[in-house]
Amino acid sequence: MKPPFLIIAGCLILSFFNSCNKDLPPATTTGANTFGCLINGQIFSPKISSLTGLRPINCGLSSLNDTLIFSVYGTREYETGNVLTIGFEFIGVNPQQGDTYNLRSIKYGEGGGFYKSLAFSGNEYFTTSDTTTTGQLTLTRFDLTNRIASGNFSFNVIDSTTSDTIKITEGRFDSQFTY
Repeated sequence: MKPPFLIIAGCLILSFFNSCNKDLPPATTTGANTFGCLINGQIFSPKISSLTGLRPINCGLSSLNDTLIFSVYGTREYETGNVLTIGFEFIGVNPQQGDTYNLRSIKYGEGGGFYKSLAFSGNEYFTTSDTTTTGQLTLTRFDLTNRIASGNFSFNVIDSTTSDTIKITEGRFDSQFTY
């Protein structure tokens, strides 16, 4: 009797993990205003209460002193009042459809990923770096005419208080952007 139980238990566990990926948004390029990723294997999807006035997904291309800034991030507000934001930002980089970018330090000529947590117990802000925590972003669509940016991303950051690695994987977004 033990082998059938183990097979059934294994199938249930496998179907659970397979169903996790189904909750991520599909990888589209239509400006569907979607964003999602896994944080240490757990699904992250933006969601904001109507009380805060925050936007769950932000995608923008702007210019400050003739320097392009391209950023995409998703924000989730939890029932506890904690707010988590995952995203990336490029400064002085001209985004191009089909290109893959390394996520390192957020500084002029480069871009990086970030993990920002606002909580009653304290705030945390962790970013990719040039040496220890990096990642990648691939722009599957970058359309200035229709103002649509889509892509896939993954990166790691180090929690400076615990030295644990926070793994952002299977990230995807498809959003209309402001300009």
